[in-house]
Amino acid sequence: MKRKPDHVILHIGTNNCLANSAAEVTAGIATLCDEITQDQPDAHITISELITRDDKQNAKAKICEINEALKQYCEQNSKVSLLSHYNINDKALNGSKLHLNEAGTKLFAKNIINCINRF
Repeated sequence: MKRKPDHVILHIGTNNCLANSAAEVTAGIATLCDEITQDQPDAHITISELITRDDKQNAKAKICEINEALKQYCEQNSKVSLLSHYNINDKALNGSKLHLNEAGTKLFAKNIINCINRF
């Protein structure tokens, strides 16, 4: 990175969650965190939980599994924290059950802004 950030927020993994196993998605995110830490050792990393989706069978369960694994990863790494999206549920999804609707987008933005304001 050309800049020296104090804080990096990652919101990744949703597009990979159905094609890859929960372990593979989690490992990929952990690898990226390791690379950021190696390049920017003073930066704190926040992993944004994967947001619920219900467009495919088992999608919701897989996301819960990934989020639980990410939580465990963050608990073991003092430089990485988890941003919970506990307030985003099925009612925040649009008709496709994949993307956020307007209300869901506002909740997501609020969560990100609150995270930024803590640092």
